Amino acid sequence: MRAAIDMKRLFRRCAVAAALTAIAGCGSSNSTPPERPSGAIEGIVFAAPVSGATVQAWTYRDGGRGELLGQATTDASGRYALSVKTPDGILLLEASGGVYREEASARDVTLAPQPHLRSLVRYVNGGPPPAGNITSFTTLASGLADHLVSGGETAQAATDRGFAAFNAALGLDVRAVTPLHITDPGSATGGLSPGHEYGFYEAAISQWTAEAGTRNGQTPHTTHTSASFVALGLEDIRADGLLDGSAEGGRLLSVGGIALDTETYRHDLAVALLRIAQSGANATGLAAGQLVPAADRWNGSTAGFFGYAPVVPLDETPPAITNLQPPENSILCGTFTASASVGDALLADSVFLLDGNLLGNQGTASAPRIAINTRQYSNGNHALVLRATDVLGNVSTLTRTLAFLNAFIC
Repeated sequence: MRAAIDMKRLFRRCAVAAALTAIAGCGSSNSTPPERPSGAIEGIVFAAPVSGATVQAWTYRDGGRGELLGQATTDASGRYALSVKTPDGILLLEASGGVYREEASARDVTLAPQPHLRSLVRYVNGGPPPAGNITSFTTLASGLADHLVSGGETAQAATDRGFAAFNAALGLDVRAVTPLHITDPGSATGGLSPGHEYGFYEAAISQWTAEAGTRNGQTPHTTHTSASFVALGLEDIRADGLLDGSAEGGRLLSVGGIALDTETYRHDLAVALLRIAQSGANATGLAAGQLVPAADRWNGSTAGFFGYAPVVPLDETPPAITNLQPPENSILCGTFTASASVGDALLADSVFLLDGNLLGNQGTASAPRIAINTRQYSNGNHALVLRATDVLGNVSTLTRTLAFLNAFIC
């Protein structure tokens, strides 16, 4: 009987020990967090391709940085790839340092160590990698999201709204579409693509800041660069959700002596897009006229971040024709040269016509000329017309009435 009691006591002690061991085991499990799943983020850093930039991924907390999750360096084409371990949520991508070449001036710009370009992405474990492109326009969209978060929106809702607004205004997905470098002959293709349009939207900033440098009496892109313009835009839109030239506390923003306002961001950048498309920097093989829909889309946007400022038409002024030679009622015999000067920031073409028949242009669009032999035409009055057209279809004509007198000896 006593042996049976001892066996029961031993059994109870073993059971208690086993229970304590299980409890201790549970405690040990709770002291070590589970391994976070890992995933990849990749894309391009673009203000033109930025090489040697440091890209960092952070959790997005209260409109700014949270925990650093990973980093990488961009290659010569601006591309990067990094891996992160984090739960589902919004991540902040920031790019700092590196070098890019301004499209409008071919001047190399070295970025400072502080972040100049950024984006926000939604990371989902087990889902497809998020589109990780970091550009001028993802920077502005993320700034709008920052403002919305400061007003009480969730990070997810603010990110969705901020990027949807810029996607609609540009007509493309600013994170998923990879901008093409318009000065690279490798970007020449048979047709216009969203990547081309995105590349020209980016290049428009370079064109505008180059012109701003000249207006400020400086060599283009020595002081005012695409990156510094985007930094001002980020400060601008973060303050009140508007691109209107007003920063925190109502402080007015400017590029040198040029005040920024809604027209700068919307109308002036759209015009700059067409100007760089017309310039020798454009190596895509695309004509400026093919970019008119893209420029018009941005210029005509009524996105909330443009506020209530009225849309200014891209351009309704036709080219200005001056100094058309020969003068009115000239009497001519033999071969003479007709010439003129044509002014228009978006000039596309100038051609001569005689009596309604196309002669062409042996000069340039801004300095047209044509040689005409009167002996190929009858004696009497003839109408010489110069017709100038800009990329938006605005047309000017100027006419001279000339008398051809084909004497035996001219």
